Amino acid sequence: MGHFMSNFSTFIVAIIIAFACCWEVGMLSVLVVPMLLMVGATYAKMMIDMSLERISFVSEATTVVQQVPMQMNVMLELIRLTILNLQSYGIFVQTLKNIKTVFSFVGENSAIKSFHKCMYNQYRLSKKEAMAKGLGLGMLQIATFCSYSLVIWVGAIAVTGGKAKAGETIAAVINVLSGAM
Repeated sequence: MGHFMSNFSTFIVAIIIAFACCWEVGMLSVLVVPMLLMVGATYAKMMIDMSLERISFVSEATTVVQQVPMQMNVMLELIRLTILNLQSYGIFVQTLKNIKTVFSFVGENSAIKSFHKCMYNQYRLSKKEAMAKGLGLGMLQIATFCSYSLVIWVGAIAVTGGKAKAGETIAAVINVLSGAM
């Protein structure tokens, strides 16, 4: 919350100073900033959604790996309950160990296949995330630099038209740039 208050107060003070120095630059910055906020918010929303999807894939992969020992224990418990009345308990224990060995190999292959499938989904998501990150940051920088260029251009028009002084316009542009960061 403190970080937000610091950034928000810096932005508000920068806009007020920009209005005081050169109202044209201040007005333009008020009109341009919502566009920057929308681009940034869209990028942030996309990244948050992909992060949640990644968490679900990781959760699914770990669940698959954890299910194999649980299934084996349930099956062994059922076998133990049904064969409990046998007289030769040693043969039962030896058979149970063999079943555990075979079941662990079968379960391991199943877990590996399921885990591989989940990791393939992670891989596809990573490619999608990289594309979104590149396009999102690219669009944010395009919008930022175009808006900065527009603000500087309007300031230059105000100075050449005699409506504002050069120093005040530069101060307004610098305040807009520092406030937008």
